[in-house]
Amino acid sequence: MFIAPKIDDRTSNVFYGCRHNPDMFGESVNVIPLTIKQFQEILTFFKENGFSPASIYSLLDKIDQSREEFQNLAADRGIAWVKNIQSIISDWKNSVTIKGLATS
Repeated sequence: MFIAPKIDDRTSNVFYGCRHNPDMFGESVNVIPLTIKQFQEILTFFKENGFSPASIYSLLDKIDQSREEFQNLAADRGIAWVKNIQSIISDWKNSVTIKGLATS
C-alpha cells in the first residue's frame, strides 16, 4: 500500500503500470494507492465492525483486480483506476456488512 494525503495523477499512472510492466529485475510490482482519508475510513470500518485479515485482503484484491476495467482506455488508465478506488471501498463495505463478514 502507498498512503498519501493526495494521489498525484502521475503517481496513479506509475502505480497502474507497474503491475503490468516488469521492473528491471523482471518482477511486477503491485502497489495499492490510498489517500489518508481512505485509509482512515477503512480502519474506522474495522474498528466499528470487527477486523478480519481475510476481509482486508478481499478489499485490496478488489482494488487490484479493478485495474482490468481500465485496460482499454487510450491514456490515463491509472488516473481512472485511482478515481474509482473510493467507489470500490464503499461497495466493499456494503458487501461485507450485508454478507455478515464483519462482526459487531
